[in-house]
Amino acid sequence: MAQAFSWQNKLQEECHVFKTNLDAQAHILRYDPDSRGRERLMDVSREVVKLSGQADGIIDIALCMVTDAPDSELIRRNTTFWCREDDGRYKFENVFLAMEHELDREEGFI
Repeated sequence: MAQAFSWQNKLQEECHVFKTNLDAQAHILRYDPDSRGRERLMDVSREVVKLSGQADGIIDIALCMVTDAPDSELIRRNTTFWCREDDGRYKFENVFLAMEHELDREEGFI
């Protein structure tokens, strides 16, 4: 159970960091707090690339948790999120891959 707790903590921490970073970039784009206009877009673009990498890291951690700690409380609490879908991937993989795809797509527009 200690291993499950460890993977769970790592996953929760990485998701928290991801959400915090994503919220920060959204805030910058919405409100332009420093009145930097177009200059801010390059900064946000670099951060979006990092967010895409963070999504990959979250998938890796979650896959390890499924393998090493299938009895984790996170998995038991929300089993549908951890089930395989028709494409053979876990639902959480598809959720993060979709976010990563959108981030990559948005990065091209910035």
